[in-house]
Amino acid sequence: MKEPFSRQGDIIVLSLPTQQRDVTKRSMLLVAEIASSGGQEAWRLSPPMYDDPLLEAEEAVKGGESEIGDIVTRLRMGEGMLDAPKLSLQQSDELATLLNYCRLVLSEAQTSSTDDDKLSAKFVEDLYNFLGYLLSSLLEALSANLD
Repeated sequence: MKEPFSRQGDIIVLSLPTQQRDVTKRSMLLVAEIASSGGQEAWRLSPPMYDDPLLEAEEAVKGGESEIGDIVTRLRMGEGMLDAPKLSLQQSDELATLLNYCRLVLSEAQTSSTDDDKLSAKFVEDLYNFLGYLLSSLLEALSANLD
């Protein structure tokens, strides 16, 4: 089976079949939706900086809350990167970051899922593992030929 990402000089080539691209794009949008809903699954995108709730509240007033909103925007825009056959190293780094954000949210969704959740635990686990496979392949491609 061909790796989904490979490196050619300063370019990362995407070799994702259409179905895998679609699943990845939908996953990014799903995670953006989960994160924007304000549920507990999103806390890993912007974990608390302080043990003191007062200091944490002061940080939120300064703009800490917008960090999750920025990530949601990046996830919604980032799924378009998967339409390109090739990515620059900077775009590839951004894609790796977005895939990691997806896994963080899905990881939290796995630990906090109940029988009433819309997403089955098996689906979340499978999606988490698939995105991990993509992230691993992308990181290998990014680190290839670094002599």
